[in-house]
Amino acid sequence: MKTVKIKNKFHIFCLATMFLIVSNSKSDSSLVISFEQCLDKIGEKTGLYFTVESGVQPEFLLGDKILFAKVEIDLTNINTVDEALFFLTNTVEIIYKRASSGTDNIFYGETNRFVITTTQPNPEKPLVSIRDVTTTYIPEYVLDKKLTVKYEGNPTDFIYYLNGLIPKVAGPKAFYASASDTYGADHGTKINVDEKDKTIREILTDCIPLEGYKRVVWSSHTDGNMTNPVVTVSYHGKDFRRNIVPGSGRRGPAHPIE
Repeated sequence: MKTVKIKNKFHIFCLATMFLIVSNSKSDSSLVISFEQCLDKIGEKTGLYFTVESGVQPEFLLGDKILFAKVEIDLTNINTVDEALFFLTNTVEIIYKRASSGTDNIFYGETNRFVITTTQPNPEKPLVSIRDVTTTYIPEYVLDKKLTVKYEGNPTDFIYYLNGLIPKVAGPKAFYASASDTYGADHGTKINVDEKDKTIREILTDCIPLEGYKRVVWSSHTDGNMTNPVVTVSYHGKDFRRNIVPGSGRRGPAHPIE
């Protein structure tokens, strides 16, 4: 009997050890991070850039909810553009809190999930357009409208210029704190826009030189109106982590983030 008991204990010990090894290996490779951080990491591994459109109005000054929403990602499974697109299209769960009825407290609100669509408008360009699926149901959604426009200046002032032409396109009213940095304005990048009969979405994207830019090039959210809403667009600007000469503190040629 004693031998049997020892054997059982040994078996239990072995099983428990195996369970701990499996659990630890999963936690080592799986991360729970914000969707913005998720896209940043995917971009660094695959060279992709992203635009992100949300149909959910931000609460307080927390920025775009879809970027703050939590996702679980195993980066060991994402090494190519195809694997990234598969993850974003079929696997990712983007979870966020919505304020409960009668309260503004988002931390005790309902748990919701974003459902997204992903497209790569130009297979020759490493950019993926991500849309909260609710934006695809909005009649007269302004970013779908076509426009002919000329402009020379910077990205943020370009949004305000567009606002003068089409009031349903709005620039940021504040600099939001994102999950990894701050964004809301890019007055430093020089752009030259000369587009004919393109969607506003395409124009917003095509004018930006991607090299050295943040992986989320721009993001947008609506004012919550499901019929012809105002859409606020924020450019995220240069990624200064990729534009610093190591050890010098000076901006220089882009280099990979360690």
